[in-house]
Amino acid sequence: FLNISFFIISIYIFIAIGSSGCSHSVRKDMTALKKQLHQLENKNRKQKAEIHRLNAKYLELSKKVKKKVEREQKASGYKINEKELYSKALEAFESQSSDLLRRVTKILAKAFPQSIYADNAVFLNADLAFRMKMWEEVKSWSYYMQLHFPYSNKLGATLLLEAKALQQMNEKVQALQIFEHVQKQFPGSREAQQAQSELLREKEIEI
Repeated sequence: FLNISFFIISIYIFIAIGSSGCSHSVRKDMTALKKQLHQLENKNRKQKAEIHRLNAKYLELSKKVKKKVEREQKASGYKINEKELYSKALEAFESQSSDLLRRVTKILAKAFPQSIYADNAVFLNADLAFRMKMWEEVKSWSYYMQLHFPYSNKLGATLLLEAKALQQMNEKVQALQIFEHVQKQFPGSREAQQAQSELLREKEIEI
């Protein structure tokens, strides 16, 4: 997100410093801004590295949890069915029971991290949180999706929900950054089209 902004700001700095009418205070402010942008870029890189590290740790732990669940299932004679769990998640979503949906999703994601239903359940949580206007909860589930299911086909839709939640929280700059990311990351998709519509709408509001 920061590369484009840094490039644009750098051009402005070059033009401004080269202008004879540019005061010392303006040059000082621009230098400070350039330093802040560098710091943000470094922070962003560190956050991505941390996400990859945590994701690897999560996968390792999930394998241990799955083995434990399998041992318990074998001992009790009962086998947890991932489809059954997802069915429970859908029921919780339709009844707007966010607590139950959260619990079922965590069990599903831990017991069956590679399941096609796990990331869908995570998306249901983000969707329900958005419908219930629980904006921080939407952000939390979006982060969970990015951390544990970075290649999910529901990632784009989840990011859109986060961006819309940020709009509701008046965090428009971050919302626009996510819309731009979705548009570039998922070209030609329905999510990219929705993101483009939101970006155009924001530009019309500014005009």
